[in-house]
Amino acid sequence: MTFHRVQVFDEVVEVACKQGVVSIQNDASLAKLLAKPGGAKEVAKAVKSFYKQQFQQELKIETGSLHAEILGHVYPDRMMKVFDVVKLPAVLDRGIDKVLTRTAVIDCGETGKDGNRFVWDLLHKHAYALIEKL
Repeated sequence: MTFHRVQVFDEVVEVACKQGVVSIQNDASLAKLLAKPGGAKEVAKAVKSFYKQQFQQELKIETGSLHAEILGHVYPDRMMKVFDVVKLPAVLDRGIDKVLTRTAVIDCGETGKDGNRFVWDLLHKHAYALIEKL
């Protein structure tokens, strides 16, 4: 897998793509971006834009869902606090701690390529206002 440098604000995110999947290096540069207001959303947008440049088609992941997945893998502890406020659908409530884990590389795939896509989609749908504030 070859990682490419993608500029976001004044930082660089390392991103690799294959059909229907993007992989993002979870490193200090990503952490700096996520610490900025709106940083996670901008990373998600930049990753989707890079994917489109590579494949001449859209990545079929909603920006908010990608945003939630990035935060869920970088800050699983913070994401779990969302659930103190938001009542999750039963399908999410069971085993959410298995999905929210810190990883060195964040692999994000379209439906059919990522077995957890529905989790991030549901989190985006049910808790987006809180996730925006992480």
